[in-house]
Amino acid sequence: MLSPNNLVALVGASVGNDIRAGTFKSACDAYADDGHGNTFLEGTGVGSSKVDVRGTFRVTSSKSYAFNVFKNMTNQPSFSSVGNLCDHYISLYNTSVTQGVYTPVKVQGSGYVRPPYYLEKTTLAASGYRMDLSFIETNNVRCESLEGFSGTGSGDSA
Repeated sequence: MLSPNNLVALVGASVGNDIRAGTFKSACDAYADDGHGNTFLEGTGVGSSKVDVRGTFRVTSSKSYAFNVFKNMTNQPSFSSVGNLCDHYISLYNTSVTQGVYTPVKVQGSGYVRPPYYLEKTTLAASGYRMDLSFIETNNVRCESLEGFSGTGSGDSA
């Protein structure tokens, strides 16, 4: 789900993917407080996009998975449903928005989704990392050209 006022992002991301336009509460604030010490995000589809997502998360010290595993999972090319084209999305973990007071933190919580993102309306348990993230994205790259990709340098892949 992407903001409806970012046409370039909607068009670019939609090639071979199911991308929906939506509005968010709290707008552009992944750290909004729900009044109970949790952070939350709500997304609602606009126009013909009848999709809803909601998430509530709290900082935790429990072990989910190592951050290096997360880096490796997120820095893999994603395949589209259009022939042999890939989305070359590179997450950058060594920038000012992922260091110091902005260092990623472990979170646990729940996420509510409904079709088309899940078969039926449901609430799922979730764990991971809360962070801001810089990235570089190139759409419609021939998948063969990404063979052997291993990150962009120190700090971006483990």
